[in-house]
This record gives sequence, structure tokens and C-alpha cells, in this order.
Amino acid sequence: ILNCVGLREAVNVHTSISTYDVGRGFGGLNAWQPLGVTAAAGDSVTVYVGHNFKNTGDLTNLQIVATQYHAESGSVAKTVASLKVGMNVVDIPKLWTVNEESGGALYIQYTGNNAKERCAVRVSGGVSVPKLDLYGVTEEAEKLERTSAYVEELETYVGQMESLHNEHHKGPSNSNVNKFDFAERNCILGASDIMLDTMLMSLPAKQILSGAGTGSTEDKAAKIVDSMKAMEEMMELFYQHKGLNVNAEKELDRFPKQHLNIRYQRMFSGAFMYAAGNHIGIEWNECAGMVNCTPVVADENGRYESGRYFGWGIAHEIGHCINQGAYAVAEVTNNYFAQLAQACLLYTSPSPRD
Repeated sequence: ILNCVGLREAVNVHTSISTYDVGRGFGGLNAWQPLGVTAAAGDSVTVYVGHNFKNTGDLTNLQIVATQYHAESGSVAKTVASLKVGMNVVDIPKLWTVNEESGGALYIQYTGNNAKERCAVRVSGGVSVPKLDLYGVTEEAEKLERTSAYVEELETYVGQMESLHNEHHKGPSNSNVNKFDFAERNCILGASDIMLDTMLMSLPAKQILSGAGTGSTEDKAAKIVDSMKAMEEMMELFYQHKGLNVNAEKELDRFPKQHLNIRYQRMFSGAFMYAAGNHIGIEWNECAGMVNCTPVVADENGRYESGRYFGWGIAHEIGHCINQGAYAVAEVTNNYFAQLAQACLLYTSPSPRD
């Protein structure tokens, strides 16, 4: 769709992920799609948009969302521009007043409801960061191939973050980043995203690599693939127990088009994790655990054999998001999902004494 020399590879927008979603009475969802770019507040980026049937200058159903890395719960994101076909210059705003690096990952969101639309986006400006897009990927070989390439990029990128910080943040005259020494937990270059069908993981690159463990690149990739499969299985379990079905005849009874979003966030007083209107916030130490779970395996009778979904805390916060006001009792009914994620009935052969 685009052939702009010198720009990043085009990101193809998934028009099946949309802000146009039939209300189901629960929240915590967003339609953000990662661009693999982080930008400092106060900078400008140029966004080039291609479209399969609109002309240059026409307004599209695409918007740019700017975010703050390691943000406070109330200063996470802002929709900063609606995009037209062709060139768009976008100014990145400062979203908070905290005295740390200001800026973060950029996202695209689709606001239409036309699956026949085909859009592609390229970005000039900001800094490229690793991202993994597994949305709609069903072939295991392709998942592993994409994830292996992502891990290989992480292995190189994480070791270069301090030098990248000195190159991109210490030299320019942008006081939103250049007055800060490199801090691995706060530098906005740490942003990375993994996009699934039902979940977007927005976590520090270093913690994703750490959570993937040791061994070869392929070993780490296989571990991440397993963990992402476990997340999709858990979300399918939760949605099914809410009476939703991905193939339901009525859209109201299907899984939502948007996804939940687990983000690396700054905790407020007394919080371990939290659920908000468009994301679930977790801190640094919990991020590595998002990539080391395993799918659940059952025998032919449906009895648990092995595997582990995510911890009580994550399922508890997801429960807050997908609870519905008609029956929700805060800190009670959301724990149904935490119980569901943890429950397994272990069968063992009777000992000779039994």
C-alpha cells in the first residue's frame, strides 16, 4: 500500500479490532495496536497512512494513541490525532507531572466497522522497540517463527538500551528526556508489546526476556509461545463462563472485538496490581511472570494432568474488568475468575494401603 523509502516497515492494521464494539456491560478493554515505536513527549512523529480505496487527504477510521511508559493509573494514554490518507505530523503530548522520562509507546486504533478496509501505517520518528504480533495467527509453526525473531531482537536490544538512551535522549534538546540518566525501570525505550487475540501485553522488554528463562533463542521463544497460549486459553475459559462464544450468531454473544491490556504501571499506595477502565496495571517484579506459564493439559476424560494458568492476582484483576454491574459485588464476584483459573482436581492412583 505504501512504498516510502527510508521509513519503517509498514504495520498492517487489523480492522477486526475496533473501538466499535457492542456494549456488554463490562470494561477494561481497548483497541490499541502496537506500532513498535516509542516517542518522547514534546517530539513530533510523521505517520504515513495507506488505504485500499480512499484517496490521499481523505480522513480514515484510524487514530494515534500516545502513552506514558511506567505511568500512573490516571495518566496512561491519550488519543492525539485522527489520521488521513498520506502524511500526518503528530505532536506527542506530556501526559503526567512526574519527574521522570515522559513519553512511551505509540499505538494505532481503528474506529470503523468495515472488515473490507485495508490500512497500513508507517512511522518516521521516535525509536523502534521490539513488538510481537500474534493476532489471528493459528499455525503453531508461524507463532514459533515470529516469536523466535522477536526473542532474537530482544536479546540484542536489551543489551543496547543504555547506549540507545545516551544516543537518543541525552543529546537532543528535549528536557522531557535529556535531563535523566539511564534508569532501566523508567527509560521509555524499555517499552515492548505482545498482541494476542484477547490480550495485549505491554511490558518491559528486559522483563519479557528475563521471564523467558535461559537456553537457546528457540527455547525462550517456545516458552513465550506456551505462555501466550495459556493466556488465550484462560481468557476463552473466562468468556465462555460468561456465556460468550466466539462463533455465536448474535454479536452481543460473541467475544469482544477489543482486548484486555496488561501494562507495566506505577502502583498507587497499597496496590499490588489494579484494574482500570482500559488496562490492568502490574509492576516490574510481576512482569516476568507473564511469559512463563503453560497451557493446561487434560486426559481423555477431561481430568487435569499438567499446566498452570496465571496467578490469583491477574485473574482477580481480569475479573474486575469483565464483571458486570448487574451482579458484581466488588472484591467478591471477581474472585470467581481467580478461583476458576486456579482450580484443578488432581487424580492419583490409590496406594496399596487404600
